[in-house]
Amino acid sequence: MIDKDPNSTATLLHNRPKLTDAMTKLDLGVSGIATMKLWRDNLASRDDGLRRRALELVRTGCDVAGAYRAPVLLVLAGQVEAGTEYERTYAMSVEAMRRAGHIAAEMGVVLGVENVNSGLLRTPGEYARYLADVGHPSVRAYLDFANGMFVGPSSAVEWIDAVRSELVAVHAKDYDRTFHGFVPCGLGDVDWDVTMAALRATGFDGYVTIEAPPRQPTRAAGLHAARTSLQWLAQWV
Repeated sequence: MIDKDPNSTATLLHNRPKLTDAMTKLDLGVSGIATMKLWRDNLASRDDGLRRRALELVRTGCDVAGAYRAPVLLVLAGQVEAGTEYERTYAMSVEAMRRAGHIAAEMGVVLGVENVNSGLLRTPGEYARYLADVGHPSVRAYLDFANGMFVGPSSAVEWIDAVRSELVAVHAKDYDRTFHGFVPCGLGDVDWDVTMAALRATGFDGYVTIEAPPRQPTRAAGLHAARTSLQWLAQWV
Protein backbone atom coordinates (compact mmCIF):
# COMPACT_ATOMS: atom_id res chain seq x y z
CA MET A 1 0.00 0.00 0.00
CA ILE A 2 1.49 3.31 -1.12
CA ASP A 3 0.82 6.03 1.44
CA LYS A 4 2.91 8.32 3.63
CA ASP A 5 6.18 7.22 5.26
CA PRO A 6 7.08 4.45 5.91
CA ASN A 7 5.01 3.45 2.85
CA SER A 8 5.82 6.33 0.52
CA THR A 9 6.85 5.57 -3.06
CA ALA A 10 10.44 6.64 -2.37
CA THR A 11 10.70 4.51 0.78
CA LEU A 12 9.19 1.43 -0.85
CA LEU A 13 11.57 1.69 -3.80
CA HIS A 14 14.56 2.32 -1.53
CA ASN A 15 13.71 -0.68 0.66
CA ARG A 16 12.90 -3.03 -2.19
CA PRO A 17 16.08 -5.19 -1.95
CA LYS A 18 15.61 -5.75 1.78
CA LEU A 19 11.87 -6.40 1.54
CA THR A 20 12.05 -8.68 -1.50
CA ASP A 21 14.83 -10.68 0.18
CA ALA A 22 12.62 -11.17 3.25
CA MET A 23 9.66 -12.20 1.10
CA THR A 24 11.79 -14.69 -0.82
CA LYS A 25 12.89 -16.34 2.43
CA LEU A 26 9.24 -16.61 3.49
CA ASP A 27 8.15 -17.84 0.02
CA LEU A 28 5.85 -14.85 -0.39
CA GLY A 29 4.95 -12.75 -3.42
CA VAL A 30 3.17 -9.44 -3.94
CA SER A 31 -0.31 -9.94 -5.36
CA GLY A 32 -0.86 -6.25 -6.08
CA ILE A 33 -0.12 -2.65 -5.17
CA ALA A 34 -2.65 0.00 -4.14
CA THR A 35 -2.70 3.57 -2.87
CA MET A 36 -5.15 5.44 -0.67
CA LYS A 37 -4.05 8.65 -2.38
CA LEU A 38 -6.46 8.05 -5.25
CA TRP A 39 -9.27 8.90 -2.82
CA ARG A 40 -7.70 12.37 -2.62
CA ASP A 41 -6.52 12.91 -6.18
CA ASN A 42 -9.68 12.21 -8.12
CA LEU A 43 -9.21 10.58 -11.53
CA ALA A 44 -12.72 11.77 -12.48
CA SER A 45 -12.39 15.35 -11.21
CA ARG A 46 -13.45 18.35 -13.26
CA ASP A 47 -10.20 19.91 -12.05
CA ASP A 48 -7.44 19.32 -14.62
CA GLY A 49 -4.77 19.56 -11.93
CA LEU A 50 -6.33 16.83 -9.79
CA ARG A 51 -6.63 14.51 -12.78
CA ARG A 52 -2.98 15.11 -13.68
CA ARG A 53 -1.96 14.31 -10.10
CA ALA A 54 -4.07 11.15 -10.19
CA LEU A 55 -2.39 10.05 -13.42
CA GLU A 56 1.01 10.71 -11.84
CA LEU A 57 -0.05 8.47 -8.95
CA VAL A 58 -0.82 5.78 -11.51
CA ARG A 59 2.65 6.20 -12.98
CA THR A 60 4.44 6.01 -9.63
CA GLY A 61 2.21 3.13 -8.58
CA CYS A 62 3.26 1.26 -11.71
CA ASP A 63 6.89 1.97 -10.75
CA VAL A 64 6.36 0.29 -7.39
CA ALA A 65 4.36 -2.58 -8.89
CA GLY A 66 7.11 -3.22 -11.41
CA ALA A 67 9.82 -3.07 -8.76
CA TYR A 68 8.03 -5.69 -6.65
CA ARG A 69 6.89 -7.77 -9.64
CA ALA A 70 3.26 -7.22 -8.70
CA PRO A 71 0.96 -8.02 -11.62
CA VAL A 72 -1.76 -5.52 -10.70
CA LEU A 73 -2.08 -1.92 -9.56
CA LEU A 74 -5.43 -1.35 -7.85
CA VAL A 75 -7.04 1.92 -8.97
CA LEU A 76 -10.32 3.78 -8.51
CA ALA A 77 -12.54 5.10 -11.28
CA GLY A 78 -12.84 8.30 -9.24
CA GLN A 79 -15.41 10.06 -7.10
CA VAL A 80 -18.51 12.05 -7.95
CA GLU A 81 -18.00 15.72 -7.05
CA ALA A 82 -20.74 17.97 -5.69
CA GLY A 83 -22.14 20.23 -8.37
CA THR A 84 -20.93 18.08 -11.28
CA GLU A 85 -23.36 16.17 -13.48
CA TYR A 86 -22.98 12.43 -13.16
CA GLU A 87 -22.53 11.81 -16.88
CA ARG A 88 -19.78 14.42 -17.02
CA THR A 89 -17.99 12.74 -14.11
CA TYR A 90 -18.36 9.37 -15.82
CA ALA A 91 -17.01 10.71 -19.12
CA MET A 92 -14.04 12.39 -17.42
CA SER A 93 -13.23 9.13 -15.66
CA VAL A 94 -13.38 7.08 -18.87
CA GLU A 95 -11.06 9.51 -20.68
CA ALA A 96 -8.59 9.64 -17.78
CA MET A 97 -8.63 5.85 -17.32
CA ARG A 98 -7.78 5.35 -20.99
CA ARG A 99 -4.71 7.53 -20.44
CA ALA A 100 -3.91 5.57 -17.30
CA GLY A 101 -4.17 2.36 -19.32
CA HIS A 102 -1.58 3.64 -21.79
CA ILE A 103 0.78 4.45 -18.90
CA ALA A 104 0.31 1.00 -17.40
CA ALA A 105 0.84 -0.75 -20.73
CA GLU A 106 4.12 1.10 -21.29
CA MET A 107 5.28 -0.07 -17.84
CA GLY A 108 4.09 -3.67 -18.11
CA VAL A 109 1.42 -3.43 -15.39
CA VAL A 110 -2.32 -4.15 -15.45
CA LEU A 111 -4.70 -1.73 -13.73
CA GLY A 112 -7.49 -3.30 -11.70
CA VAL A 113 -10.46 -0.96 -11.22
CA GLU A 114 -12.09 -1.76 -7.87
CA ASN A 115 -15.82 -1.44 -7.29
CA VAL A 116 -16.00 0.94 -4.32
CA ASN A 117 -18.58 3.26 -2.78
CA SER A 118 -17.43 6.45 -4.51
CA GLY A 119 -20.64 7.31 -6.35
CA LEU A 120 -19.39 5.74 -9.59
CA LEU A 121 -19.93 2.18 -10.86
CA ARG A 122 -22.99 1.69 -8.67
CA THR A 123 -24.31 -1.49 -10.31
CA PRO A 124 -22.79 -4.60 -11.91
CA GLY A 125 -24.06 -3.44 -15.30
CA GLU A 126 -22.43 -0.03 -14.98
CA TYR A 127 -19.17 -1.65 -13.87
CA ALA A 128 -19.16 -3.78 -17.03
CA ARG A 129 -20.14 -0.83 -19.24
CA TYR A 130 -17.37 1.31 -17.79
CA LEU A 131 -14.68 -1.24 -18.62
CA ALA A 132 -16.11 -1.61 -22.12
CA ASP A 133 -16.17 2.18 -22.60
CA VAL A 134 -12.55 2.48 -21.45
CA GLY A 135 -11.76 -0.34 -23.84
CA HIS A 136 -8.09 -0.76 -22.93
CA PRO A 137 -6.54 -4.22 -22.46
CA SER A 138 -4.48 -2.98 -19.51
CA VAL A 139 -7.60 -1.82 -17.61
CA ARG A 140 -9.56 -4.65 -16.04
CA ALA A 141 -11.71 -5.48 -12.98
CA TYR A 142 -10.49 -5.77 -9.39
CA LEU A 143 -13.66 -7.13 -7.83
CA ASP A 144 -14.55 -6.87 -4.15
CA PHE A 145 -17.46 -9.16 -3.18
CA ALA A 146 -18.52 -7.23 -0.08
CA ASN A 147 -18.13 -3.80 -1.70
CA GLY A 148 -20.65 -4.90 -4.31
CA MET A 149 -23.20 -5.71 -1.62
CA PHE A 150 -22.45 -2.41 0.17
CA VAL A 151 -22.79 -0.25 -2.95
CA GLY A 152 -26.21 -1.65 -3.80
CA PRO A 153 -28.60 -4.57 -3.34
CA SER A 154 -26.74 -6.73 -5.86
CA SER A 155 -25.23 -10.07 -4.84
CA ALA A 156 -21.57 -10.97 -5.24
CA VAL A 157 -22.54 -13.41 -8.01
CA GLU A 158 -24.17 -10.63 -10.06
CA TRP A 159 -20.93 -8.63 -9.91
CA ILE A 160 -18.88 -11.69 -10.92
CA ASP A 161 -21.17 -12.44 -13.85
CA ALA A 162 -21.04 -8.83 -15.07
CA VAL A 163 -17.24 -8.68 -15.39
CA ARG A 164 -16.41 -12.38 -15.70
CA SER A 165 -14.21 -11.88 -18.77
CA GLU A 166 -12.39 -8.88 -17.25
CA LEU A 167 -11.44 -10.22 -13.80
CA VAL A 168 -7.79 -9.68 -12.93
CA ALA A 169 -7.93 -9.82 -9.10
CA VAL A 170 -10.39 -10.29 -6.25
CA HIS A 171 -10.76 -8.91 -2.73
CA ALA A 172 -12.41 -11.31 -0.30
CA LYS A 173 -14.26 -9.99 2.73
CA ASP A 174 -17.84 -10.32 3.96
CA TYR A 175 -20.70 -7.88 4.47
CA ASP A 176 -23.15 -7.90 7.37
CA ARG A 177 -26.49 -6.40 6.34
CA THR A 178 -27.63 -6.17 9.97
CA PHE A 179 -25.19 -3.44 10.94
CA HIS A 180 -24.24 -2.43 7.38
CA GLY A 181 -20.54 -3.10 7.77
CA PHE A 182 -17.66 -5.26 6.61
CA VAL A 183 -16.67 -8.38 8.52
CA PRO A 184 -14.25 -11.30 8.02
CA CYS A 185 -15.23 -14.00 5.53
CA GLY A 186 -17.93 -16.32 6.84
CA LEU A 187 -19.34 -13.85 9.36
CA GLY A 188 -21.66 -11.94 7.03
CA ASP A 189 -24.23 -12.40 4.29
CA VAL A 190 -22.14 -13.36 1.26
CA ASP A 191 -23.36 -16.73 -0.05
CA TRP A 192 -19.90 -18.27 -0.30
CA ASP A 193 -20.87 -21.61 -1.88
CA VAL A 194 -22.63 -19.88 -4.76
CA THR A 195 -20.06 -17.09 -5.00
CA MET A 196 -17.01 -19.35 -5.17
CA ALA A 197 -18.75 -21.61 -7.68
CA ALA A 198 -19.48 -18.57 -9.86
CA LEU A 199 -15.86 -17.42 -9.56
CA ARG A 200 -14.56 -20.86 -10.59
CA ALA A 201 -16.93 -20.91 -13.56
CA THR A 202 -15.27 -17.79 -14.98
CA GLY A 203 -11.93 -19.61 -15.26
CA PHE A 204 -10.33 -16.97 -13.03
CA ASP A 205 -6.84 -18.02 -11.91
CA GLY A 206 -5.51 -14.81 -10.34
CA TYR A 207 -5.05 -13.79 -6.73
CA VAL A 208 -7.88 -13.79 -4.18
CA THR A 209 -6.59 -11.39 -1.52
CA ILE A 210 -8.16 -11.33 1.92
CA GLU A 211 -9.11 -7.86 3.10
CA ALA A 212 -9.58 -8.29 6.84
CA PRO A 213 -11.69 -5.60 8.53
CA PRO A 214 -11.23 -5.89 12.33
CA ARG A 215 -13.77 -4.45 14.77
CA GLN A 216 -10.91 -2.70 16.63
CA PRO A 217 -8.02 -0.94 14.80
CA THR A 218 -5.25 -2.94 16.45
CA ARG A 219 -2.63 -5.28 15.01
CA ALA A 220 -3.93 -8.22 17.08
CA ALA A 221 -7.50 -7.67 15.90
CA GLY A 222 -6.33 -7.38 12.29
CA LEU A 223 -4.38 -10.65 12.49
CA HIS A 224 -7.35 -12.40 14.10
CA ALA A 225 -9.67 -11.15 11.33
CA ALA A 226 -7.20 -12.32 8.66
CA ARG A 227 -6.92 -15.78 10.22
CA THR A 228 -10.70 -16.05 10.47
CA SER A 229 -11.08 -15.26 6.76
CA LEU A 230 -8.23 -17.58 5.75
CA GLN A 231 -9.67 -20.50 7.69
CA TRP A 232 -13.08 -19.90 6.15
CA LEU A 233 -11.80 -19.68 2.57
CA ALA A 234 -9.60 -22.78 2.94
CA GLN A 235 -12.61 -25.02 2.30
CA TRP A 236 -12.78 -23.81 -1.31
CA VAL A 237 -9.08 -24.18 -2.12
